[in-house]
Amino acid sequence: MMVSRGKRLLENIRFSAGIWVFSPCADRFEPTGYKDVGSPVDRINMAGQVEGLEGLILQYPTIVNFENIDDVRNALKENKLKAAQVDAVLFSRKFAKGSFTSADEKLRSEAIKLAKETIDITRELGSNYAGFWLGQDGYDYPFQVDYRDMWDKEVSAIKEIAEYAQENAPNVKICLEYKLKEPRCYITLSSAAKVVILAQEIGMPNVGATLDFGHCLFGQENPAESVEFLNRYGRLFTVHINDNYSYWDDDLFFGSLHTIQAFEFVYSLSKVNYQGWIGLDLFPYRESAVSVCEMSIKNFKHMARLLDEIPMDELQLALSKHDAVSAFNAIKKALFKS
Repeated sequence: MMVSRGKRLLENIRFSAGIWVFSPCADRFEPTGYKDVGSPVDRINMAGQVEGLEGLILQYPTIVNFENIDDVRNALKENKLKAAQVDAVLFSRKFAKGSFTSADEKLRSEAIKLAKETIDITRELGSNYAGFWLGQDGYDYPFQVDYRDMWDKEVSAIKEIAEYAQENAPNVKICLEYKLKEPRCYITLSSAAKVVILAQEIGMPNVGATLDFGHCLFGQENPAESVEFLNRYGRLFTVHINDNYSYWDDDLFFGSLHTIQAFEFVYSLSKVNYQGWIGLDLFPYRESAVSVCEMSIKNFKHMARLLDEIPMDELQLALSKHDAVSAFNAIKKALFKS
């Protein structure tokens, strides 16, 4: 008997995109970027052209702040978009040697203050998700940091902002986006397991993970397993989709490379009854931002619909026996019509 997993999943999710998708897309060879883009409002207007997009992941304070919040709110409304999430910009030059883990107590306090302000503006924009990608928290060399001190600072800062959110914005969740490396050679929150351990230590229900499909790949995690692992502990808050070659964060459009893993990922999202935002975390240096967003949405939706063509009884029997060949025979009937 076939279960309408795909239909249910598509009813429960909405697609958003990171505002950076519509940025100039700079790299170290072209630091000014490959595209000409305008103001935050101009970028929101560009996002409004994406068919199937319902929300944006904004950034505080570079894209939205308390001076331009009305302009941003109006632009979102005009483009029929929601503020899906607001991410704290804790990875700028100021925090090059760490934000929550900085050895400079003044800078660390500034980082925590910025995080709390991010929670405030998230609440004001009507979003339930504040994002924290702590890309500068970590190290590059052996003997560069005291690991115990680094983790003490990371945990205590996140606990402080979680308590702040609980008191001042009880509907806002703290979404920790983990990543193996870049810009630091070692990032503190580098895996799903580390996020879960940290969240369990803090012991608050508003602390969880943003799972990024591509971060799983080059972090040597299986994205589908990470979905189910994080869900097991109640820490799967938001999801980002993209693709890469498994050794760098290329942020290519979803489904362009790892089709089988992407299909299993969509299957696992349906299995755990994921309900929430699917964020497009892409970096289209040379392609149209609108087109890569639309391709990612189309690929995800297509895979979700194909779930309903899998003979689920056959697949479940194969999984119960750890029979990879029989499992593949079941899914290829949907994927390859053979």
